[in-house]
Amino acid sequence: PPGGAVGPGAGPGAASVAVTTPPAILAWPALAVPVAVPGDPGDRRYRATLRFPAGSDLTALREAVAAARAARRGQAVPLRWHDPLRPGRAAGEVLVRATARVRPGLVDRALAPVADMPAGARVRAGLRARAWAHDGGGGVTFVLCHLQRLDVPPATEAAR
Repeated sequence: PPGGAVGPGAGPGAASVAVTTPPAILAWPALAVPVAVPGDPGDRRYRATLRFPAGSDLTALREAVAAARAARRGQAVPLRWHDPLRPGRAAGEVLVRATARVRPGLVDRALAPVADMPAGARVRAGLRARAWAHDGGGGVTFVLCHLQRLDVPPATEAAR
């Protein structure tokens, strides 16, 4: 859905909350081959950082974070909560990092499968917000489910 939407499973008690992002710029992707998680080389994950320019409507992402946090009510509340929406380098820019143990679905504008996506591509993502807590801290993380490339690749890239 355009502009982002919170999907089924968003109510209190949900294990995770589905959300579709507004358009973003793909940064630091590892989508073809999973990479080691810092501090745990045995844990490998696919990952992507989504850069939302200033003025992007992030209401659906914020609602998903709130719903995932609400699902943890009734459990011990961590002392420190980590927000998954981080400020970027540019004024008003917001960064969201998403990871997955299972390879995310990758499609082009026409929903045809693609093997990989380059950094700098304009994308929309299907994510799941999940709350976590351990060692006195906690927060919400995003699981990367799908990426759709919204821009048309240059002819030289499409020929690869």
